[in-house]
Amino acid sequence: PKVWIKFNYQATNDAWWAVDDIKVLGVPATDAATVSVDVAGYVGVGDYAVPFTIENMGGNALSSITASYSVNGSAPGSQTFTGLNLNLFGTASLQFTLPALLSAVGPYNFKVFTSLPNGVADDNPANDTASKALMAISHLPVKNVLLEEFTTANCGLCPGGTTYMEAITN
Repeated sequence: PKVWIKFNYQATNDAWWAVDDIKVLGVPATDAATVSVDVAGYVGVGDYAVPFTIENMGGNALSSITASYSVNGSAPGSQTFTGLNLNLFGTASLQFTLPALLSAVGPYNFKVFTSLPNGVADDNPANDTASKALMAISHLPVKNVLLEEFTTANCGLCPGGTTYMEAITN
């Protein structure tokens, strides 16, 4: 089909208006992307559920996806997620029911990859993988944060302590 792009430019001077890098997006029929592996930077040793986020990059609604994960290049754990109902550019946060075993203190590299969106071949397998590194530690510390308002007066020259405190806590 023909596509017409119209630009209206009105000015009172003789300046030129430059348009650059226009791209036409061709959406594949079936494409699911692994956006991120949503693991924390530090976790305790033991079983760890692997969360991740996917995005429907295809024109067809995404109802199911097969996802796999590996830890430090080990044999992957795999699971099929159904009942998604994601339209184009819709995202979903998912989590594997089979946890990863982090058996010792040290660094771990998680790799999540997806395949078979709606049970068929992915039209763009280049965006199917995401990775994230984390550190397993023996004891997760408990963090207590003290936030104290120190402003004594509201004036034009004093920092608004209440305003800053609300910005930090929200």
